[in-house]
Amino acid sequence: RLDVSAEFYDLCVEYEKPHFVEHTVPAFVLTLADGRLYADNYNSVAVMAADDRLVGDASFQFAKKAWNLAPPEDNNIFQQRYFRAPVPVAGTVCSLLSGGGAAMGNYSHWLLDSLPGLHLVKEAGLWDSIDYFLVYDRHNGFVRETMGLLGVGPERLLDVRTHRHLRADRLVVLNELGLRSLPV
Repeated sequence: RLDVSAEFYDLCVEYEKPHFVEHTVPAFVLTLADGRLYADNYNSVAVMAADDRLVGDASFQFAKKAWNLAPPEDNNIFQQRYFRAPVPVAGTVCSLLSGGGAAMGNYSHWLLDSLPGLHLVKEAGLWDSIDYFLVYDRHNGFVRETMGLLGVGPERLLDVRTHRHLRADRLVVLNELGLRSLPV
């Protein structure tokens, strides 16, 4: 629960005024043995368990003509007619894919949407078990630099351009912080 003060509300620009009270889904880290991830466009990520069922709370799909989330049953994975074969990845892959501008190489969204999830990974005690991190563009200087500062070399970064559909021995995914908030 986030309470927004009247003073803060008054300082916000008109088109981005927050709701006075918002309820958000608690943050979580999910590990999936033999998990799959399919991200063929910037507006959608489908996370699937070993039984090939969509994990709705770890997937996201932006609604068309509106900049908000569609329900899991509207994920475009269900309209796919053709699937790339999943790239098998031996080891543990942590997805840092998130919605919004992070998908388009936006530095601000990388800092605000993708990187904070690493704190959850550390708090869950999984940091040392991660072999690879899946990012939108491993060639972005700020991605390599920030991950390097955390001790993650470029050889441990997987790019969604070469891994749009992957199956990992173990897949670590994070919920989309802030994307599942419900105004009251």
